Amino acid sequence: MKISSSRSSSYEESDGHGEGSRLLQREPSRRTSREAFGLGARHVQLACMCGALTGLFLVRSSMGIAVLAMTDDERPDGPETYCWDKRTQGYILSSFFCGYAVMQVPGGLLAKRFGGKRVLLVALLVNAVLCICIPTVAYLGGWASVCMARFGMGLAQAVTFPSMHTMLGRWLPQHERTSYGGYVYAFPNLGIIISMPLAGVLSETVLGWKLIFYVSAAVLLAVAAAWARWAASCPAQHPLMTEAERMYIEKDMPYTCEEQPSVKVPWRYIVRCRGFWAILAAHQAFSISHIFFFVDMPTYLEKGLNISLQKSAWLSALPYVGMLLGSFFSAWLCGALLDRQLVSVKTCRRVFNSIGLYGTSVFLLLLVPARSSALAVGCLVALLTLQSFVSVGFVMNHLDLSPNFAGVMMSMSNAPANVCSFLTPLVASYVLRNDPTDLARWHVMFVAMAAWVAASNTAYLLQLRTDLQPWDDPEYVRREDKRREENEAVQAMLDE
Repeated sequence: MKISSSRSSSYEESDGHGEGSRLLQREPSRRTSREAFGLGARHVQLACMCGALTGLFLVRSSMGIAVLAMTDDERPDGPETYCWDKRTQGYILSSFFCGYAVMQVPGGLLAKRFGGKRVLLVALLVNAVLCICIPTVAYLGGWASVCMARFGMGLAQAVTFPSMHTMLGRWLPQHERTSYGGYVYAFPNLGIIISMPLAGVLSETVLGWKLIFYVSAAVLLAVAAAWARWAASCPAQHPLMTEAERMYIEKDMPYTCEEQPSVKVPWRYIVRCRGFWAILAAHQAFSISHIFFFVDMPTYLEKGLNISLQKSAWLSALPYVGMLLGSFFSAWLCGALLDRQLVSVKTCRRVFNSIGLYGTSVFLLLLVPARSSALAVGCLVALLTLQSFVSVGFVMNHLDLSPNFAGVMMSMSNAPANVCSFLTPLVASYVLRNDPTDLARWHVMFVAMAAWVAASNTAYLLQLRTDLQPWDDPEYVRREDKRREENEAVQAMLDE
């Protein structure tokens, strides 16, 4: 295994204070060259990643509209409908996130072991097949069968963000990760923007809600074909990669794709890292608030604000237009600030994450006195626009701490965050008591969520870290294990 001399010589003894004694620090991590290379194969790779995220989130988000159409018995000329109350709809919507949470850590390990291309290709194909099957399983097995299909889709999609983080760590030099990573993570919002109005339009056709699933499957199959042809797990495997661009990408990395060693995941060092727990605090707060609107916004608009199903589908997409634009703007602004070295990485993470989560809390509270539908929709647009700023906050924080294990860390924070996401629709259905027309009960959810999100972001700020961790080095665990064994042998000799 080849380890670059710049890396092996970049460790220094510290004063021994702080987290885990912090025996080693890597100074060159913040002195990475900021030279530009221009367009190349990495941009094709990033485009493929954007397309995959768009397709997967289109499928994920269309269910919020589809379940309303599947229970709408006011269209006698449409397909069969089902008598599923709000609680049953909550089970269907949350089943995806149950599978998604269960598979997070295994998904991160699969991405680390087999590379992002293969595991994401499987995710795309599995979701396409299950989309095709949902109308049939709903007819034959009822809501429980739909839950099982959605559970399977969640299992497959669990590899999405760990794979993306793993590939970002391999494909981008350190000074490009914040800006390009922010752009990539804007595209889930494009999937949501497309899916909600599209699902509303498709639900009004002769095939009705069934066409939502068939069209979603067709989109995924097209994305899977492009992914299989043009994506790669690392630069060396891409058909368009030039030697000059590959050297530009890999010059500050400890090893190339071919040289990547088989190393242990430093589990105990990750869970001892205060920075990881800071990320987890912010991650679960974002997931709870985001998933709440992700699955329940169409219901809130249609039942709570008395907006028609097709119109609510269009309005449900509007806040995600703001989120898409906010993601692009925050990625550009944060990247510009860092490139000009006007602020530190830590300051950027702190400020942008606070705009995202404290902003979410403020507009959740403003939804309570909002009496008109226009004002409520305006608050939702502002809320999700500001929430998008976390894409250059805690979302990129994994890569600050450890580019080599960012995918695994993403899976470790995403798993508990999505357990909370799984519970959110169930809690909402319990609070609403099967009466989504009662605005007072929606307001209880808004206030409780605002308090939780604000408290979680405060915890993030108190524990935030952005320094590259010594255990990011593939050889760190082996060296520490050897050192511990030597110390134990010495101690045993002294005891004798």
